[in-house]
Amino acid sequence: MSLEDLVEALRRDVPEVRDLLRAHLAHLPGGDEFVLMGLLRDRALELFVLQQTSALDRLLALVDRALGDGDEALADAVASDFVSATPPWDAAMDGFVASWPVSLRAQAAIETARFNGI
Repeated sequence: MSLEDLVEALRRDVPEVRDLLRAHLAHLPGGDEFVLMGLLRDRALELFVLQQTSALDRLLALVDRALGDGDEALADAVASDFVSATPPWDAAMDGFVASWPVSLRAQAAIETARFNGI
């Protein structure tokens, strides 16, 4: 999966982020994996707080797919600007992280171990 594939899937499957995609692509034509992941992380947290579980689940499924099936830059962006930026080791984020698909939660465990120096 490339950044372009992810953007197209988001447009198709997660209309709740179309405004974010338009603004991002207007500011950075062609997009940037790392900036986009930070924006998607913020939107996912908003959806979680608002208990919009259907939209959250669709968004997280695509981010999870980008982590597992994405090219190197996309997978790195998920790990750093979605997972690490959460931060998953903060107890205040436990509920949010628990809502993630298994691959994202596994990456959260890796990032937490790095943070704790394990």
